[in-house]
Amino acid sequence: MDQLRHGVAWCLCAMFFLMVPLEFASLEWRLTPHGTWLITPAEASSAPLALVMAICSILVLVGSFVFVLCGCLRRFTHEQRLLESTLQARDIAYFTAWVQTFNLFFTLMLLLFPGLGEAMALSLFTPYLPFCWMCLSAAWILKGRWRQIGFVQLDSAFWVKVPLAVIGIYLLFVFVVDRHLTEWFADVCSLELSSWREDSISEGIKQASGLNPLLVVLQLIAIGLIGPMAEEILFRGFLQDWLTKDWGAGVGVMASALLFALFHIDVPLLPTLFLLGMALALLKSWTKNLWAPILFHCFNNTIATLVDMSGSGLVGYF
Repeated sequence: MDQLRHGVAWCLCAMFFLMVPLEFASLEWRLTPHGTWLITPAEASSAPLALVMAICSILVLVGSFVFVLCGCLRRFTHEQRLLESTLQARDIAYFTAWVQTFNLFFTLMLLLFPGLGEAMALSLFTPYLPFCWMCLSAAWILKGRWRQIGFVQLDSAFWVKVPLAVIGIYLLFVFVVDRHLTEWFADVCSLELSSWREDSISEGIKQASGLNPLLVVLQLIAIGLIGPMAEEILFRGFLQDWLTKDWGAGVGVMASALLFALFHIDVPLLPTLFLLGMALALLKSWTKNLWAPILFHCFNNTIATLVDMSGSGLVGYF
């Protein structure tokens, strides 16, 4: 039964990462009158893509139930053994399997209670729920072993050097990288300097502002805290540490940064996101502490949200 559950975990992990190329395939490229390409999510998927996504959904549905059922029968003993020594690839498989499982259970809940999905307040937070599942999955798997992915105790030196580095990197990206590199890449590739992802976030903030101030606060928490923590747990906690252990620090930094950029499904911002991923990975490598990239990520997204609320929209989300 353990071998069956390991195999199912790897299948769910494959579905987790397969969604990235499928999301890219679902983007629509429209030629504007200016001769540039505007990239937005397609309103309807092509028949082959819809078929592939349907097959993936069925595999996730069946796999999640088998994964949980086998876990119940074995009393989740494997989760108790995860990360006992060094980080293994199987730890990542189980982490992503639980993310898929939590997401499936929520989807089934919406099907059973359709009124929940129609509630405007909940619909505003649906895009951020995968981040919640990442945090829940990490909490379920780690259970007091957070140190093994970089959650170590902070000392006084951390608060002296890291905040200064965070502010310096932030200013570099806002005034140099985010402006010049993004514009250069858009010009070279004839892309519209427009991000459907950031536009979607801004629209959600605008809708929340029109409903209830409490919803704005909750969105600030989701964008500025939960999202960054979830992404850092995945990319700098699990992936970078495993890649570094098996392939070296250089591969750990570069590969985790590339995956970080690709997971955002934002073509015009790919080079900027890649460099940002490298900066976050280097922060983790430099401090040997996951709190350093989390601090930078939270700082950037919180400032971006506050600026967006003011209507300026000068800072990007990562």
